[in-house]
Amino acid sequence: MGLVSSAVYGVIFMLLSSFTDAPHLVVNVVATADSAVLGNELHRRFTFRAGTPASVARGQAAGLGMAAVGLVLSSLALTGWQWVAPDARDVSSLLVAYGTNGLVGLANFATQHTVLRPRARPSGGR
Repeated sequence: MGLVSSAVYGVIFMLLSSFTDAPHLVVNVVATADSAVLGNELHRRFTFRAGTPASVARGQAAGLGMAAVGLVLSSLALTGWQWVAPDARDVSSLLVAYGTNGLVGLANFATQHTVLRPRARPSGGR
């Protein structure tokens, strides 16, 4: 599921970078938001098979919180990259964002696992 959302991120990043004059930081925000919602939903439905309405809210809230962390970290990484390599191409900026987002994606998976795993039912205890 992470591979699918990463591919969507990359497609959005490259399309917006190629067809607009938007700075990479703006492109990163749009690509992160879109791919985070998709990735969270894919994990909720297929990875963790959490089908209740409550799991939608829990899964998206946890995932979007992690996406916010990822957005901050990838924005810092892109800002640093632009400072180090001011003439950097779109592909190299995408690779910097991918590296950062990959680490955050691992943390998101762990968070989703914690939030969406079935809750243990208390035993009868009689």
